[in-house]
Amino acid sequence: MVRLSCFSGLGLFAFLLIGFAQSAAASDCTQSSVGLVPLSELRTGLYLGQFQGGLYPNGLNFPPAAHAAEGRARALAVEPLDTSGNPSATGRYVLLSIGMSNTTQEFCSAGGGEPCDAWSFKGQATAHPALKTAGLVIVNGARGGQAISSWDAPTDANYDRVRDQDLTRAA
Repeated sequence: MVRLSCFSGLGLFAFLLIGFAQSAAASDCTQSSVGLVPLSELRTGLYLGQFQGGLYPNGLNFPPAAHAAEGRARALAVEPLDTSGNPSATGRYVLLSIGMSNTTQEFCSAGGGEPCDAWSFKGQATAHPALKTAGLVIVNGARGGQAISSWDAPTDANYDRVRDQDLTRAA
């Protein structure tokens, strides 16, 4: 496996951004199709001759009724917990991101660190008046400049870091 450093990726990105900025602004994406069908539009057709399209079974792009009902039931069961894991009116619950650079960029900021940018998921969520729910804590556990191999096993150091630093700091 080849690992690119964050800096080499950024250098390539900067070169492409500077070199093609003017031509990209004038691009006509309706003329650049390569003939591939998005998974969500494939319906019951097959990708690679074996994987059915759609986001859900039978080529559908909406969850089956039982799946949606189970999701609603689980969402309604979320409740604040104390530090021992017991339900508590003064407890908290966490929305946590984990992953590599793409995750932290979308979740928090282009630089990956706090404070989160206003356009990011966390930036928008913390500013949204409907999400001022008592006990909700939003934590960015993702980090940039890492390969997927830094996140693919529970023994990876990132999981201890998320637990010992990110979650502890947010408590």
